[in-house]
Amino acid sequence: MTQSNIPIFSNLYEELEPTQLPDSLHCERLEQRSGFHDWKIKPHRHDQLVQLFVVLEGGGEAIIDGEAIKFVAPFVAYVPSLTVHSFHYIEDSSGFVLSVFKDEVHSSLQSVPNLVSLFNQSFSISENDNTRQIAKILDLMTRFHDEYRSNRACRLLALRSLLALILVNLSRCVPQLNEQPSETDFDNQQKVATLMEVIEANYTEHHSTEFYANAMNITLTKLRRMTQSILGISAHQLINNKIILEAKRNILYTSMTASQIADMLGFKDPAYFSRFFKKHTGESPSEYRKRASISENL
Repeated sequence: MTQSNIPIFSNLYEELEPTQLPDSLHCERLEQRSGFHDWKIKPHRHDQLVQLFVVLEGGGEAIIDGEAIKFVAPFVAYVPSLTVHSFHYIEDSSGFVLSVFKDEVHSSLQSVPNLVSLFNQSFSISENDNTRQIAKILDLMTRFHDEYRSNRACRLLALRSLLALILVNLSRCVPQLNEQPSETDFDNQQKVATLMEVIEANYTEHHSTEFYANAMNITLTKLRRMTQSILGISAHQLINNKIILEAKRNILYTSMTASQIADMLGFKDPAYFSRFFKKHTGESPSEYRKRASISENL
């Protein structure tokens, strides 16, 4: 049993053949694909796409990286690439699903690097969080879908402009992002985004924080101050968080044993992996899987 138990799509859900997304963008009605799959989207992830789920009518339950979220419309969920997610919608729910290559999102954020860390993580917004802002997002998504289906002049420019507006309005639902960061913060936020990519490529090797500082061509002190300033955690904790996240994903979405997961994550001793997992979660891998299974069946 391998990590292939969690399907990874390079394109859209359940589409195995390469999908040509027009200019890195794709927008469809939520009910189009979900209705076809009996309103159940099974756990999966995308290696290149980020997705925005906008529910206009209905509701359901989402599980995003192990977190269960019950929702009613209006509701918005942002899911970055490689994030495991599933949805079980109420029948006849409606809305939109926007799928964008991650490079397109990064390009839209080039002039606002303080948003990069936000859009590297999943989040959701309900009407209770910000009624006015979510109404703007719903309107922008309706306009995006209309433009996407059209053959108007300057269509691509319009779509990219609407994408930028959607990202801006999503960010405005996060109060701390309304503050203007300093030039130093801008630089640190860009470096943190790069650091997270380096961790993504190397976390199973269990390198020291010094390795990551060298990879970033900065001092170890700079690395520590940077992650503490931007993320509020140490670089060491950031690396451990990534390992725990991948462990949780495989415990929840595969039938792999703790020993197999330990091996996949680069642990030579399965017992040490179990202790490591319990130290960071308060539960052993088996306890975590059992609790998740009980919760799923409630």
